[in-house]
Amino acid sequence: QRSLLFLGRICAAKGTVEAIGIARRLDMPIVVAGKVDKNDQQYFDELVRPLLSEPGVEFAGEVSAQEKIKLYSEAVATLCPISFDEPFGLVLAESLACGTPVMALRRGAVPEVVSDGETGIVGDTVEELINRFDQIERISRRDCRRRAQQHFSKEKMAEQYEKLYLQLT
Repeated sequence: QRSLLFLGRICAAKGTVEAIGIARRLDMPIVVAGKVDKNDQQYFDELVRPLLSEPGVEFAGEVSAQEKIKLYSEAVATLCPISFDEPFGLVLAESLACGTPVMALRRGAVPEVVSDGETGIVGDTVEELINRFDQIERISRRDCRRRAQQHFSKEKMAEQYEKLYLQLT
């Protein structure tokens, strides 16, 4: 069954409730995976937990690296409706590395990691993400993987660190 994925810390800044809302508006199932930190427990209990009993919402909790790969590769898209300027966003790069397009709000490093229209949808509002969802079908999973390899592989990262180091010395 085709489903969407929210993976990450379960908290307001990462947009867990918004991700579930997007899935419901698109009439698609969603898998929610991630840990709940102590300081996010109230958010989880009051806003997220009530949504987990609704049809089409599956809570996987905290998952292993192997489980993450499986969840990413089975998802139609990974939802990242973040509400803060995330400096990098490992979930974005991991999703692309598994060949899964990303739907994210244009905050922080999102536009640097996700190429709008090529490896995902980068929108200014949740409404825009929902309205542009049909574009996901046209995104090549191979292009997603290629972007992750070209920009975020350990070789590329080491090369960039070395380049930066040489500039500073």
